[in-house]
Amino acid sequence: MNKRLNWMFAALAAATLAACDMAEQNDTPANTETENAVAVVNGQPISQAQLDVYAERRNAQGQQTDPEDLVNDLISMELLAQSAIRDGLDRRPQTAGELASQRTALLAQAAVREHLANAEISDADVETEYQRFIAEDLGEELNARHILVEDEALARELIEQLDGGANFAELAEEHSTDGSAANGGDLGWFEQNMMVAPFGEAAAALEEGAYTQEPVQTQYGWHVIKLEGRRSAEPPPVDQVRSAISEYLQSQRVERWVNELREAAEVEITLPEAAEAATAKAEAEEKIEETAGPDDQ
Repeated sequence: MNKRLNWMFAALAAATLAACDMAEQNDTPANTETENAVAVVNGQPISQAQLDVYAERRNAQGQQTDPEDLVNDLISMELLAQSAIRDGLDRRPQTAGELASQRTALLAQAAVREHLANAEISDADVETEYQRFIAEDLGEELNARHILVEDEALARELIEQLDGGANFAELAEEHSTDGSAANGGDLGWFEQNMMVAPFGEAAAALEEGAYTQEPVQTQYGWHVIKLEGRRSAEPPPVDQVRSAISEYLQSQRVERWVNELREAAEVEITLPEAAEAATAKAEAEEKIEETAGPDDQ
């Protein structure tokens, strides 16, 4: 199947969904409004909005196409959609479920965009969240060197040489099999969880200036680790995380809004497993509220 057909079929569900929505809104098999149509197929108009959405999707993937080609794509999709409806495919459980799911998802996305457009995150909001973030304990950073070798025996020999007064950086330059060898095994500053668990745990357990007395095995091989220093983790500059903070605040606003909508709605879960899970969650939350002290609420 060529790329153009791939694009056509990728957009087919959305085109069919739009046709179904128009049929629902007008209580007729098709919307006969043609004033703003870019084409009319068996009486069914293809709107400028449909063309714009299709063009945006193509452009987003770097697939810029002549407007005439786009219209012809939409005509082909509309013909296929009409054929599916004539054959009753839209009433099959699988297809009907997919259409309903896509309709719900598209409307939900539109609702979120509208909600966020009317509740923009200000610089003051970002600054407030940033100050809350940096006020927390950010943990610590470690500065370490290591020597990575392929077998345990060599790692133990290197530890014996260190015990005899050998220079760690020189041994790393000579024996280490990774890129840090050129810098004497220097790994710079890092947080413990940035490293694979055995390495991070071993490095964090060392005193400054000490090296591991036993080789540390990871999926990369056998390590001899020396801790050069430790310090409190420093927060990144606000401008570096501004975008991430803004996205986090947006997600929080949407979550609160959805919770408000849910509390105001009449919701009945009829799927047995889901209903049981929802009941158990509600009971657990109720117990937490009952046992929480005044300072916790």
